[in-house]
Amino acid sequence: IDKDVSETTKVQHFTVTDVETHIRLYKYDIETKAPLREAEYLIFNETTNQEVGRYKTNDEGIIDLYKLAGGNSYYAQEVTAPNGYKINDTKFYFDIDANGFVKISDKNSDKSVFTINDKGDMTVSLSNKLRWFKLNVVKKNDADKLLAGAEFTLYKNADCTDEVTKGITDD
Repeated sequence: IDKDVSETTKVQHFTVTDVETHIRLYKYDIETKAPLREAEYLIFNETTNQEVGRYKTNDEGIIDLYKLAGGNSYYAQEVTAPNGYKINDTKFYFDIDANGFVKISDKNSDKSVFTINDKGDMTVSLSNKLRWFKLNVVKKNDADKLLAGAEFTLYKNADCTDEVTKGITDD
């Protein structure tokens, strides 16, 4: 702070406020848009070549990061996907300038996942897809004998209104 106080005998008071950086990672299901908990992210400081920490999303699919050091470049990378989901190991890059202001890094190929509000807080909205699996349906009678020709329907939702596929068991 530069201020010429040579011509005054009054005591000068200044309030200096540091900008507190706030980065929010929001994790959600790509199809249902529902928040996903227990996704673990690595936050890495590229400037110092050091891991900042590993954080897990809460029940609302959120990780809030505060007070990351300014003058550095960082990335967030998923290291553990939520149960049943495919990992999204893309690195999402952001910079914090010397004054504590957040900026989307030019290293990102997709900048649409980033938003910065009027207060300078950044949100990174990250999606996951369900991991594909193989489902075997085995229909048996009370004598433990395989039943051929049993029909079944697999639904996407608990209300059994969104059909995925139908099938018939074989021998």
